[in-house]
Amino acid sequence: MPDETDIAASRTSFATTLWTQVVRAADPSSPARREALEALFAAYWRPLYAFARRRGASVEDAKDSVQGFLARVLEKDWLAAACARSCSRRPLRRSPSPATPRPN
Repeated sequence: MPDETDIAASRTSFATTLWTQVVRAADPSSPARREALEALFAAYWRPLYAFARRRGASVEDAKDSVQGFLARVLEKDWLAAACARSCSRRPLRRSPSPATPRPN
């Protein structure tokens, strides 16, 4: 793993969003909420940090910016808002089970 001074130059990209995690993280009554939040924040911390560093932020400023952004995500309940907009329009893609007959 590169140290913090090299991370801005590394090719970090955003992981594919797992909407099941977003749904669990957005639901305050979900027993899996904490795990989902931790997984989402862990997946997005490094790309957000690298983005801030590439934009010229110092190591400490980049850390502070990412921490502030993630805190705002929680404070403003942006995951629930994103879920309300996106999850309701996303069709559930399920693989047909082996027992499900296929149409001819």
